Amino acid sequence: MWLASDKQNQGSASHYVAIKIKSSSSSEIGIDTDPEVLRLEKLEEHYLKGPQYRPRPYVQLLDYFNIKGPNGSHNCLVKSCWAHR
Repeated sequence: MWLASDKQNQGSASHYVAIKIKSSSSSEIGIDTDPEVLRLEKLEEHYLKGPQYRPRPYVQLLDYFNIKGPNGSHNCLVKSCWAHR
């Protein structure tokens, strides 16, 4: 995990994000079928269908992408730093 600054939301309380860079071996299946991405998207979908007054009981997936490096392709997940946003 890496702590990063969100340049698009500098004025907000959620200025910082966490970036998880997965190993190339766990990224072979591709970002669109990554089980962690699919699970977090399902959690968010379930949360949005419920009452919005309650805090999220999990870290929110904000974005995801894939990068190619010298050791292969890596799935990257951008997450909120706090679960109760």
